[in-house]
Amino acid sequence: MSLGTGGLYIWVLVYIAAAAFFLTIAGSLWAQSSPSRVTIGIGPGTLGHIPLVLAKEKGFFQDEGVRLELIQIKAGLNVPAMIEGGLDYSGIIGIPINAALQGMKFKVLMVNSSLAMDLVVQPDIKSVQELRGKRLAIDSFGVYSHTLAEEILRRHGVNPRDVTFTAMGSTPLRLAALQSKSVQATMLGVPHNLLAEESGFTRLVSAQEVVNLPQTGISTLESRIQATPEIAYRVVRGTLKGLLHYRRNKDSSVKTLTKFLNLRDARLADRIYEYSLKVFTDDGT
Repeated sequence: MSLGTGGLYIWVLVYIAAAAFFLTIAGSLWAQSSPSRVTIGIGPGTLGHIPLVLAKEKGFFQDEGVRLELIQIKAGLNVPAMIEGGLDYSGIIGIPINAALQGMKFKVLMVNSSLAMDLVVQPDIKSVQELRGKRLAIDSFGVYSHTLAEEILRRHGVNPRDVTFTAMGSTPLRLAALQSKSVQATMLGVPHNLLAEESGFTRLVSAQEVVNLPQTGISTLESRIQATPEIAYRVVRGTLKGLLHYRRNKDSSVKTLTKFLNLRDARLADRIYEYSLKVFTDDGT
């Protein structure tokens, strides 16, 4: 049987349509079997990273075709790690924001939480004004525990020069200094702020009362977004699913929170969850 020109044209169209269909199916199956590997840097024991941990545990990233690796990294190292290619995205966004303000091409794709930190003082101190002439422990000069403490002092009419700032390193070390009474105040994040309060210290001022600073979320180099926009989109979708699950499913979220923060007290875990709802964003904006 011979085909006319019209019949041949129709068969060609059918062949092209079938080929396109099978290529689409094959591409979809390949994406499912070979998800894109993505690395995100997070801070150890940082409350705002829990949506990322949840999203990985629940398979939300896998659903988006992303094979996620969460890498614990010191906050100051996330920017050079992304620039050098050792890290794809950062869950710590404060330092990338500072880098962007200095002209580097970084973008914030979403915000999980604002800064969760309190000024914690000795029980006998009842006001910020009483910190004049006292010692206040910070992580190091120029980081949030320092700059926020200075801003709290200014907002309450105290010149930061009237307070002695002492760089003591990580949060556990600063809490120990408070407990030994070698300092009268320090800035503490979750869960150490609540642990200190339960030990009799006073949470005098919360960072949120002074300034609303984004702390965690998703950020990366502009060039990475331009090179792989579809992966950036999937990373945001997976993270957002984790954030929404955290806000809407308390029991599941508290279990993940307890494990991630290495807590043993169920009541404290519940307090931290309620506290966190004040600092987590509703939808990543």
